[in-house]
Parts: sequence; C-alpha cells; structure tokens
Amino acid sequence: GVVQLGGVTDLATLDRTLDAVHKLRQTKNEFKALVDRKQLHDNRRQLYLPFSDPFTTADSLGVYPVVHTILQLYFDGPFGIDHVSVLTSASPNANQTLHPDVPHYTRQHVS
Repeated sequence: GVVQLGGVTDLATLDRTLDAVHKLRQTKNEFKALVDRKQLHDNRRQLYLPFSDPFTTADSLGVYPVVHTILQLYFDGPFGIDHVSVLTSASPNANQTLHPDVPHYTRQHVS
C-alpha cells in the first residue's frame, strides 16, 4: 500500500534525501551492498539506507513526528528502528498485494 502524508516535512529536506537515494543507487563504493536486487521480483528494488550523512536525522529517514506517533500507537509503547529501506517498482509492473514480511511475530515489525 501507499500512504501519502502531505506537509510533514519541508521540500528542501525531501529533495536532499531523494538526491542521496539516487546517488546511493549509483554507488560503486562501500554502500554498494545496500542495494538489493536479488531477493525482489518483477523489477522491484530495495535500498537499505545507511545511518550516515544525510540519513542521520529522523526526518531524512522518513520518521517524521506524525509517523513516530503512529508507530508508537501501533507498537503500544516505546520502539526502536533497526533499519529503513526504500522500495521502488518500475512501471509497468504487476500489483503486489499487502502482506506481512514475518506473519508470526505480531507487532514486532512494520513494512
């Protein structure tokens, strides 16, 4: 599913983050291992964001205050984030239904 949250961050932060994501996808350096093309299908790509500049703030990871509040309500208390990834799918592509990545661990993960 896609969720659009308007007005949760400024456009300059969003532009810097998007630019950094594009650069990471083209990288040939130490972050090359973060681009995952093996486990996905139908031309879907996943990019794990490194916890380094510019991905060192909650906003640059997409964890805006409203997102943090939603996650805190979902997990019913304090929680931690061990990774953030960006998933993309080239058009045209088949629809992928909503599914849990790990169905037997309720409220232990979110995708």
